[in-house]
Amino acid sequence: MRPDAEPFDLGTFTDDGDRYAAVLQGVAFVERLCFDSLRRLGADVSGPLSITGGATRSHYWNQLRADILGRDLLLPADSEPAFGMAVVAAAGDGPLADTAARMVGPARVVRPRPAAVDRFTPTYHRFLDALCDRGYIDPAPSAGSRPEPEPAR
Repeated sequence: MRPDAEPFDLGTFTDDGDRYAAVLQGVAFVERLCFDSLRRLGADVSGPLSITGGATRSHYWNQLRADILGRDLLLPADSEPAFGMAVVAAAGDGPLADTAARMVGPARVVRPRPAAVDRFTPTYHRFLDALCDRGYIDPAPSAGSRPEPEPAR
């Protein structure tokens, strides 16, 4: 963790919409960096990701995350965080996975678009290089060992 880290921009923006899209990309790049770091530590981070919360109502955000992560995103029928807590409460001392399976409706799947995954990968690597240049991360993620996203299914 780097409490001294400061925000930065890569490139120039034509307008506020362009800047907003870049901020969302940056958030998804940080998420990808987290998964890449876990993978380098030996964790199995394969498979689809289940996501919840109000942001799941944004088709643009869901598709962007799927494209940058190169992973399928599963959106439950009810994605509000309060519903998730209701599932936890209903499980009591029983198995949470079983309770979730009973209570959670079928998920919608957002699949990454292979061309978009390819388009975002060089920008992600540029982001990693910028983090390394600032000393915010160890150079290992970008020094020839850049993990690629899982292939789209």
